[in-house]
Amino acid sequence: MDSIKNIQGIKTIVDDIKPIDDGNVSLEDRMLSAYSNNIAEFSDRKNKILEKINSNKPMSFDDTYRLQKRMGDYNMEVSLISATVRKVVGAAETLLRA
Repeated sequence: MDSIKNIQGIKTIVDDIKPIDDGNVSLEDRMLSAYSNNIAEFSDRKNKILEKINSNKPMSFDDTYRLQKRMGDYNMEVSLISATVRKVVGAAETLLRA
């Protein structure tokens, strides 16, 4: 079940990176738009995870497991976005050199 949720989450991210119908839009503008749309969501998720970790409330094993899973999902998504941005920047640099 969690795999399906992860796939649906990635689909949401991919849906955010759709063509902008404003005539000629640069690749940089598209990338910045997609990045800025997701940065607030990632920041909120990170802050919620940190609040749970830093709270003085005792946690059950299940709560600890869920928190660890959320942290892993967050790290995976941030790594995916980081790798995608590096690929886009590399492709743009290659095109500019050509």
